[in-house]
Amino acid sequence: MRIVNISYDDYANFAHENANSLRSVGIDCIDLKRVKHLFRYGTESKVATSTEIQNQIKKADIIQLFHSDHTWLNYAYELGKRVFVYHTGTAYRLNHENCNTIFNDKVERCFTDQCEFIGLGMKNETYIATAININKYKPSNNVISSPYKAYHFPSNPSVKGTEKIKEMLLKIENGTFKINEDKVNHEAQIERMSDCDIYIELFAPTQNGKPYGCFGVTAFEAAALGKIVFSNNIRQKVYSDAYGDCALIIANTELDFIQKMKWILGLNEKHIVNLQEQSRNWVVQNHSYIATGLRLKKILNIE
Repeated sequence: MRIVNISYDDYANFAHENANSLRSVGIDCIDLKRVKHLFRYGTESKVATSTEIQNQIKKADIIQLFHSDHTWLNYAYELGKRVFVYHTGTAYRLNHENCNTIFNDKVERCFTDQCEFIGLGMKNETYIATAININKYKPSNNVISSPYKAYHFPSNPSVKGTEKIKEMLLKIENGTFKINEDKVNHEAQIERMSDCDIYIELFAPTQNGKPYGCFGVTAFEAAALGKIVFSNNIRQKVYSDAYGDCALIIANTELDFIQKMKWILGLNEKHIVNLQEQSRNWVVQNHSYIATGLRLKKILNIE
């Protein structure tokens, strides 16, 4: 049994971490992409030529296509491969009906890590969160004394709701807040996130007039570092139906965000550390390579 993960630009290293999770449970999986990601992840999918990708598809049993990229869909389908697609972001959000038309007749199942995509017509829709390398993200609890440190380092400020986050933080006292919009590589991003007590990932219930607001990969990374994480999820039931309880602090309105941030900032150090440990344990139990790999094996019906 061989699986090949294919993407053009592997946003958030999603296809690579998916492959790592499958490999962690003994599945022969290789992951290929066409371009190197600008965040320069420590490890990522191999950049391959079209000929290399074509040859690997021929050898595979299962093809997983990522980020709604249909470049290799017809080729894999015509070879009789089992094909799956992952709808993860902008392409599906802006034109889900077209994506459904392209993929639904030729794939076994559509995965998504965006809760708000569930119910938009993808075939055999299945929510799957990213996989996290828990050995890479070591807990780094830095609480010394209040005021606690709450940081926000957006990969894309317009997508992450940074201006609104700035506005809301102006209404909150007794915290040490830091926002830095500078683009850095992935290693530097993890290093600067490690210095906070609370990480604010996202506040964007809508984007371009469409429902948005579902926690992204950075939220899982920050939780793995042992941080209290603030984020959005306008369809939290989708997550809970798939995985159960979530350790993130979900705030979908300005009032909710301000009230919850004030509550966190008012807690004693023991309570803060307890919440940080809950964040880390949640990722380990539900979103580690092994946890994700076992989940995928079951869904893909492979041994």
